[in-house]
Amino acid sequence: FSKNWVRNKLFPPVVVGMAVLMIGGALISGGMKYFGGGVFCAQNMLSRSASFGGPQLCNESGEVMLAYGASEYWGLGLSVILMGILIQMLGSPYLKS
Repeated sequence: FSKNWVRNKLFPPVVVGMAVLMIGGALISGGMKYFGGGVFCAQNMLSRSASFGGPQLCNESGEVMLAYGASEYWGLGLSVILMGILIQMLGSPYLKS
């Protein structure tokens, strides 16, 4: 009984909720860069297009040569998100945890 009281006194739900929200907001920018094809390409796209005069292909993931934001990257990212939603809706309790 006393442990819950101490925990709720030190970390009220409003404080915990705001901390989780701020951490999630900080992770969104990195997630969107990876969703489009990689952090390296996303951070260097403006400098590369200014230097070379157009969108350049990035080769940070092996032999794949795709521009940042290519439809293959978007399709892969959307398939991962849809699979996660599908597992949450139809999956067993073990998969949902």
